[in-house]
Parts: sequence; structure tokens; C-alpha cells
Amino acid sequence: MYAVSDEFLTAVQENTRTYYWSGTITTTAGKVYDFDYKNIVTRKRIRDINFSRNPNVVKGKAYPRWLCRAKKEGGLTCRSVSYPEKKLMDVSAEILGLEIFDESAFEEQVREMTVMENGDIVFNLFGGDMKTWVRPPKPVKLPQPVREKKPPEHCFDGKIFCGNCGRRFGRVKSDTKDHHIYWHCSGKDKVRTECKARNIADNEIRQEQIRLIIM
Repeated sequence: MYAVSDEFLTAVQENTRTYYWSGTITTTAGKVYDFDYKNIVTRKRIRDINFSRNPNVVKGKAYPRWLCRAKKEGGLTCRSVSYPEKKLMDVSAEILGLEIFDESAFEEQVREMTVMENGDIVFNLFGGDMKTWVRPPKPVKLPQPVREKKPPEHCFDGKIFCGNCGRRFGRVKSDTKDHHIYWHCSGKDKVRTECKARNIADNEIRQEQIRLIIM
């Protein structure tokens, strides 16, 4: 190591240039893709250094995925799409014109794969050819029909509250021979809840309502 002056370091910094790659990629179908340095940051080849294989074990079964290592490193932000290994195999077979994925054919023909920001995958083949797999658009979610609220079966439904615990009173048919209707606090049906509010017969509530209307 040799000591250098501050003036020398300043001159180096002032004359240092930053270079960025940019250009276009044209597919065999004639579609043109513009790219810059942001698109080639997440360049990958299976078993290469930029993307890593995540075993993704769920309930003892492995569902491996490939994702950019920048997502695991602090201070870096990467929005590249991660893909299941099975999906990458299917896409590779489609690009190479194979019915099923063949690892030997993949190693012989594919130099590297580039995952674009929009999820498209560009295959750089040995010999200089490039093929692009276009990621299908996400299916449009149709708006769910608005469910019509059912009108209450009884005019008192949802309007009677317990003065003891604050819960609603519910309408119940008794198990007696006359099967009379009464209202009782729903708090009595809850676990670990003690409510001593008395049950009120339906006829009693109706008579009280009539009395209040007449007054």
C-alpha cells in the first residue's frame, strides 16, 4: 500500500464515471422489449449466484422456489418475481419445444435466464439466440354480487338488549306442549358468562309495546 494525497483521491472521484447497460430485446415473434440496468440486476441461471433455491418445506413436503438473493439481504430492495421450481421447468420445456423438462437438454441449450421486472423470462441460448416467455396476465377478479340483507323474521329481532350484560335478546320457542314464544338473553348461551336476566314472554313484550303506543 502506498500513501496518496487527498488531492489525488478527490481527482479520482471527480473523474470517475458510472456506466449503465440498456438496450432492446426482440423476440422471434417480433415483439420488442426495452431494458436497462434495473432489469438485468436479477439475471439468473438455475444454480447460479443471483437467484437461490428456497426449499419451502410445508408439512414435511418440499415446494422449492427460486428467488433473488437481494430479497434476503439488508438494505436492498428487489421486486423481481419468484417462481416455483416446477413452473420454471414447465416454462423451460415450453421454450425448448419439449413435452417435459429435460435437464440435459436445458444444460446444453440454455446459457442463462433473465427474470424481468414484469415477470417475463428471457432465455439466452448458446449460439446467441434469445427467446422470451411472456408471463400471462393475472385473471381479472369479477365483482362479487352484493348479497341482499334478509329482513328480520320478527319486528323485535336485533332491537332488544339486555340491561344486565348488554347482549341481544333472542327469540326462542319453548319445549313445552304449547310451544310458546319467549325472549331470552344470548349471554346465557355464552361460555364463562353469567347473566341473570329473566326470560320475557313474547306476549308480554307485545302488550307492553301496545301500552306504550296508546299512552
